[in-house]
Amino acid sequence: MPYLSLSLCHGEVRLRIASGRGVGSLNTTFDFASGESGSGVPLLDGYWERLDDATYVVGEGVARLNPRLYLIWKTAGYCTPYHQDVHVPPHFTLYNQTSGASAFHFLPLLLGEYATLVGRRDGPSRLKELLQRLDGEGVGEVATLGPKQMLLILPGGAHGVYVPRPALQLPPPARPLPPFRLSVIRAAELFVAPVCDLYERLLLSAADWATPLGLSEREAEAEAATLDAFAAVQQRACAELGLSRSDWTFFATLLQRRWDAAAEAAGLEQGANRETTIPL
Repeated sequence: MPYLSLSLCHGEVRLRIASGRGVGSLNTTFDFASGESGSGVPLLDGYWERLDDATYVVGEGVARLNPRLYLIWKTAGYCTPYHQDVHVPPHFTLYNQTSGASAFHFLPLLLGEYATLVGRRDGPSRLKELLQRLDGEGVGEVATLGPKQMLLILPGGAHGVYVPRPALQLPPPARPLPPFRLSVIRAAELFVAPVCDLYERLLLSAADWATPLGLSEREAEAEAATLDAFAAVQQRACAELGLSRSDWTFFATLLQRRWDAAAEAAGLEQGANRETTIPL
């Protein structure tokens, strides 16, 4: 089987968008520390220039700009589960909506993590019950962004993000959403320098803080045996079907999505993450 072409991947993206399901990408990023002249995307380059100037004015001893910027695009119906951004040191995030709309729901950290667990484990109806109960008790806050608006995300707490459908009928005093094809956000992360410096000193002085808990001897043997058996089955499948490693990854992804669709049709919540993300 020939190597899967980029046009086939683009075809899949087009099919997913045409399906009407919420799709998007959290992986369209550019690292301005790479030494290149820019990303070639004016939305990102202009954002970087303004924020870089701002952090220069306040001084690196106050705030430092993460050189990796994000251009997050989503279609209507896309939902990101409740989470806290911990992929980089403690920071605050500046979201700038450039088109479409995004509804952010903020919850205390443990409640946000619990809401994600309920959605994954028990499905959307139970999650709806939980969110309605929290809303009735005055827990949480919603902020909806439109074009040219900005949102500040602080390090504490959790948040989920939903791209509303323009046809959604919102109760007063909310105004109807104008039609849009894509929700586009440009995002930047800024580190509070004294906090980052403190954590660096604490972590560098602590012994074995990053050492993961190891498996017991029995657990390690069981895991290795399962992996060997799984690998043997997959190698036979690749040999019988003439699949390369890239082909195997592609069809494994398609199979996972088929399982997710079957689970969703049965009224179950899919996978470890409800959102549909297509790395580009």
